[in-house]
Order: sequence, then C-alpha cells, then structure tokens
Amino acid sequence: MTMIKENFDEAKQFFQNFLSEQGLSSDLLWVFGEDVIPLENRFLIKVPLPAENESFAEACYDIGRERDLGLCLHAFCLLDGRPCCYVQLPEDDLDAQYSLMGNLSLKLSIRNDLIKAEPIDSFLVWQTYRLGEKFSDSRFSTLDKLPFRKAQLQTS
Repeated sequence: MTMIKENFDEAKQFFQNFLSEQGLSSDLLWVFGEDVIPLENRFLIKVPLPAENESFAEACYDIGRERDLGLCLHAFCLLDGRPCCYVQLPEDDLDAQYSLMGNLSLKLSIRNDLIKAEPIDSFLVWQTYRLGEKFSDSRFSTLDKLPFRKAQLQTS
C-alpha cells in the first residue's frame, strides 16, 4: 500500500509500474460490471469496451478520494494479454476494514489466479450469456466489488 495519489493519472502510473514489476503489461483496460460476465472458471468481456471507461474509472477514483475510506486499483483477468482493472470503492468504514484499506492508502492488487478472459463481440451471444447470468449467483461470489457505470452515473 502507498499513500493515496492526488489524481487518477498519478495513481494509474503507479499501478502500471506495479503491474510491470509483476511481469504484466502496463496497457490497462478499465472495466465495469456491464462489461463482464463471470462464469465458473472464466470471465467473458464484451468488446469493444466503451471508450469512456477510463473516464468513469477516473470519476470512481475521485469519488473514493472524497469519501476518504481508501481506494484499491485491482487487476482481475487478462484480455489479449492486457490487465482488466477496476477501482474498488469501499461502501463504508467497515467494508474498508474488511478490504484492508485505510483512508490514507491506495491499495494495489492482482487476483491470485489471473486468468485469460474471453472476448465476446456478438450482441446476440452477449445477451444469451446475460440471460443465463440472471439465473446464476456467480456474480455475487466472484466480482462483488466491481462497480457499474450506471451506478457511477447516479453518484456523480
């Protein structure tokens, strides 16, 4: 953990250096709940990813700084060799404690079993998986901290 950076660009650069030190690409993909379907042993990612995802990630970072509960930049899978990442925001002080975040710290993390994600570029295939996801509880057990753009729009 390190001190929270003043701005998203500085934090992103710090995270890129951290990932490079772990032998991973520093070419980040910022993803949100609308972009990912977690399955048992894999992730599906809707491609192409929206161009504004990085701006939404920056907005999440800024919200996290305002909340003053801590922040985490997290990489959870690889898509074409690029880390898929998100900004984790604790909901409250207790959630921050459970997530081992402090109000002055920026936590950098990588999922232990960093697996390759499968890109889905077909709208019909994506919708079919989304429909199946509604009858599964896997979303809540694998990526419960992944923010959604829709929720982000309501907070900003």
